[in-house]
Amino acid sequence: MKNNTELPMMFSRGVAVAAKVIAALLLLAVIFVVLVFALEFPGMRKYNRLCDYPNKDALLAAEPDEVKKVVDFSQNGTNYTAVVLSWIGFLPSGPAVFIYNEEGVRVDHCSDSGDNDSFLRRWHCAW
Repeated sequence: MKNNTELPMMFSRGVAVAAKVIAALLLLAVIFVVLVFALEFPGMRKYNRLCDYPNKDALLAAEPDEVKKVVDFSQNGTNYTAVVLSWIGFLPSGPAVFIYNEEGVRVDHCSDSGDNDSFLRRWHCAW
């Protein structure tokens, strides 16, 4: 049987080890969040820049290298155009997509169409 002084010392060593493990895990989590933010930030700046164009024609004229596909489609009797852009951000699961009405006004958009189920359901994956 351990004497009375050894048990508190063992407990305090256990607490110290647990605190070091928790601190290391928290540091890794912070590094991960900072890394993901740093990798995602340039893509989101690019996406925000693309969102600044007032209409479809302005986007197509100013950023032809970013446009991968232009698809005209009809949904519920209304004509739309989907402008499929390059993949934006860190590990996207799908391309960015802008939806324009017949007048060339953007009515919807998505930075990562692969992760946005409601966007895909709303537009029936027209592209």
